[in-house]
Amino acid sequence: MARIVPFERGIEEALEVLGSGGVVAHPTETVYGLGADPWDPEAVEKVRRIKGRAEGKGFILVVSEVGMLEGLVDEVPEAFQVLSERFWPGPLTLVLKAGPKAPSWCEGTVAVRVPGHEGLRKLIATFGRAIISTSANLSGGKPAETAEEVARNLEGVDLILDGGRCSGPPSTILDLSSGRPRILRLGRIRP
Repeated sequence: MARIVPFERGIEEALEVLGSGGVVAHPTETVYGLGADPWDPEAVEKVRRIKGRAEGKGFILVVSEVGMLEGLVDEVPEAFQVLSERFWPGPLTLVLKAGPKAPSWCEGTVAVRVPGHEGLRKLIATFGRAIISTSANLSGGKPAETAEEVARNLEGVDLILDGGRCSGPPSTILDLSSGRPRILRLGRIRP
């Protein structure tokens, strides 16, 4: 079973885990997530195994601020500016055309978000680049709302950062990659 540590006390250890290809469970403003280095193929595969997630299904990348998206995304539509200014940091994930610095598994598009959880943004900023953030659950299952639920339900997580209870639902996912905005998942932000 993964070790559970209080969020603030565990940041240095989390950075070591992320830097060595491990998986860190972390709180967000919605549910607990699994974080890993998206440019480390073994770390990405480890997240897939933990979740029981099929190949070909992507992950969300979380960044600490909009400037971190440089090179990750390409052809940013006008709607991005309006939506990111209004809802970020917060529970809105935007799907955009992938840029030249996006991880290879992105296959043309990349889902990105600036999370509303201040501690998570601090962790990402200190790590220095985007991390994967996918809900901490088996694929198709209910996302974890506490560190204890992560420990009880998921095997293979290297470290769990305890930030208390999170309150879902997960982020809304809006696809802006094809010109016309399309809702892929209705979450906390509603039209």
